[in-house]
Amino acid sequence: EQKVYQDFAHAPSKVIATMQAVRENFSASKILCFLELHTYSSLNREFLPQYEDSLNECDLAVVFYDKRALEIKKMEVLPEEFIKESFGRNDILVFDNSEELKNFYVKNNSTFDLILFLGSGNWGGLNVRNQPILG
Repeated sequence: EQKVYQDFAHAPSKVIATMQAVRENFSASKILCFLELHTYSSLNREFLPQYEDSLNECDLAVVFYDKRALEIKKMEVLPEEFIKESFGRNDILVFDNSEELKNFYVKNNSTFDLILFLGSGNWGGLNVRNQPILG
Protein backbone atom coordinates (compact mmCIF):
# COMPACT_ATOMS: atom_id res chain seq x y z
CA GLU A 1 0.00 0.00 0.00
CA GLN A 2 1.39 3.37 -1.04
CA LYS A 3 1.78 6.05 1.61
CA VAL A 4 1.66 9.80 0.99
CA TYR A 5 2.80 12.32 3.59
CA GLN A 6 2.94 16.08 3.72
CA ASP A 7 5.37 17.87 6.02
CA PHE A 8 5.81 21.61 6.31
CA ALA A 9 9.58 21.14 6.65
CA HIS A 10 11.29 23.57 4.32
CA ALA A 11 14.43 24.81 6.13
CA PRO A 12 17.49 22.68 5.31
CA SER A 13 17.89 21.33 8.86
CA LYS A 14 14.19 20.39 9.02
CA VAL A 15 14.31 18.70 5.62
CA ILE A 16 17.33 16.66 6.71
CA ALA A 17 15.64 15.64 9.98
CA THR A 18 12.42 14.66 8.20
CA MET A 19 14.27 12.68 5.55
CA GLN A 20 16.35 10.81 8.13
CA ALA A 21 13.21 9.93 10.11
CA VAL A 22 11.34 8.80 7.01
CA ARG A 23 14.22 6.63 5.80
CA GLU A 24 14.67 5.16 9.30
CA ASN A 25 11.00 4.19 9.47
CA PHE A 26 10.63 3.09 5.86
CA SER A 27 14.07 1.67 5.10
CA ALA A 28 12.88 -0.72 2.39
CA SER A 29 10.55 1.74 0.67
CA LYS A 30 11.13 3.38 -2.67
CA ILE A 31 10.68 7.07 -1.82
CA LEU A 32 9.70 9.96 -4.08
CA CYS A 33 10.28 13.36 -2.47
CA PHE A 34 8.89 16.71 -3.55
CA LEU A 35 10.34 19.86 -2.00
CA GLU A 36 8.89 23.28 -2.70
CA LEU A 37 11.23 26.25 -2.48
CA HIS A 38 8.88 28.98 -1.39
CA THR A 39 10.28 31.33 1.25
CA TYR A 40 12.56 34.29 0.53
CA SER A 41 15.51 32.42 2.00
CA SER A 42 14.96 29.14 0.14
CA LEU A 43 14.70 31.03 -3.16
CA ASN A 44 17.88 32.98 -2.44
CA ARG A 45 21.01 32.02 -4.41
CA GLU A 46 23.25 32.60 -1.40
CA PHE A 47 21.11 30.42 0.87
CA LEU A 48 20.30 27.54 -1.48
CA PRO A 49 23.64 25.68 -1.02
CA GLN A 50 22.62 25.04 2.60
CA TYR A 51 20.31 22.35 1.18
CA GLU A 52 23.31 20.25 0.11
CA ASP A 53 22.68 16.53 0.71
CA SER A 54 19.28 17.23 2.32
CA LEU A 55 17.41 15.01 -0.15
CA ASN A 56 19.92 12.16 -0.32
CA GLU A 57 17.54 9.73 1.41
CA CYS A 58 15.08 9.98 -1.51
CA ASP A 59 15.20 7.51 -4.36
CA LEU A 60 13.98 10.31 -6.58
CA ALA A 61 13.96 13.97 -5.55
CA VAL A 62 11.90 16.70 -7.18
CA VAL A 63 12.40 20.39 -6.42
CA PHE A 64 9.61 22.78 -7.30
CA TYR A 65 9.42 26.55 -7.23
CA ASP A 66 6.79 28.75 -8.76
CA LYS A 67 8.23 31.22 -11.27
CA ARG A 68 5.41 33.59 -10.36
CA ALA A 69 6.64 33.65 -6.74
CA LEU A 70 10.03 34.83 -7.97
CA GLU A 71 8.40 37.54 -10.06
CA ILE A 72 6.25 38.72 -7.15
CA LYS A 73 9.26 38.75 -4.84
CA LYS A 74 11.38 40.44 -7.55
CA MET A 75 13.99 37.72 -7.35
CA GLU A 76 16.17 36.31 -10.12
CA VAL A 77 15.41 33.01 -11.84
CA LEU A 78 17.18 30.00 -10.39
CA PRO A 79 18.97 27.99 -13.09
CA GLU A 80 18.26 24.26 -12.93
CA GLU A 81 21.98 23.40 -12.85
CA PHE A 82 22.52 25.72 -9.87
CA ILE A 83 19.68 24.03 -7.97
CA LYS A 84 21.12 20.57 -8.68
CA GLU A 85 24.58 21.72 -7.63
CA SER A 86 23.19 23.28 -4.44
CA PHE A 87 21.48 20.03 -3.43
CA GLY A 88 24.54 17.99 -4.40
CA ARG A 89 22.56 15.73 -6.74
CA ASN A 90 22.64 15.84 -10.52
CA ASP A 91 19.62 13.56 -10.74
CA ILE A 92 17.20 15.97 -9.03
CA LEU A 93 14.29 16.96 -11.22
CA VAL A 94 13.45 20.66 -11.17
CA PHE A 95 10.05 22.11 -12.05
CA ASP A 96 8.99 25.76 -12.09
CA ASN A 97 5.57 25.13 -13.58
CA SER A 98 2.77 23.56 -11.52
CA GLU A 99 1.06 21.96 -14.53
CA GLU A 100 4.28 20.18 -15.52
CA LEU A 101 4.74 19.07 -11.91
CA LYS A 102 1.21 17.67 -11.83
CA ASN A 103 1.78 15.80 -15.12
CA PHE A 104 5.00 14.30 -13.78
CA TYR A 105 3.23 13.18 -10.60
CA VAL A 106 0.33 11.57 -12.47
CA LYS A 107 2.71 9.65 -14.76
CA ASN A 108 5.20 8.51 -12.11
CA ASN A 109 3.68 8.27 -8.63
CA SER A 110 2.54 4.65 -8.91
CA THR A 111 6.13 3.36 -9.07
CA PHE A 112 6.91 4.51 -5.50
CA ASP A 113 6.00 3.05 -2.10
CA LEU A 114 6.09 6.38 -0.32
CA ILE A 115 5.59 9.92 -1.55
CA LEU A 116 6.62 12.88 0.55
CA PHE A 117 5.69 16.52 -0.01
CA LEU A 118 7.92 18.96 1.86
CA GLY A 119 7.33 22.69 2.04
CA SER A 120 5.25 25.51 3.39
CA GLY A 121 4.02 26.95 0.10
CA ASN A 122 0.95 26.34 -2.00
CA TRP A 123 2.60 24.28 -4.76
CA GLY A 124 1.57 26.74 -7.45
CA GLY A 125 -2.08 26.23 -6.54
CA LEU A 126 -2.01 22.41 -6.64
CA ASN A 127 -3.80 20.44 -3.95
CA VAL A 128 -1.34 18.31 -1.98
CA ARG A 129 -3.54 17.75 1.07
CA ASN A 130 -6.31 15.27 0.39
CA GLN A 131 -5.74 14.10 -3.17
CA PRO A 132 -2.11 14.97 -3.86
CA ILE A 133 -1.75 17.38 -6.75
CA LEU A 134 -4.45 15.74 -8.82
CA GLY A 135 -6.57 18.85 -8.98
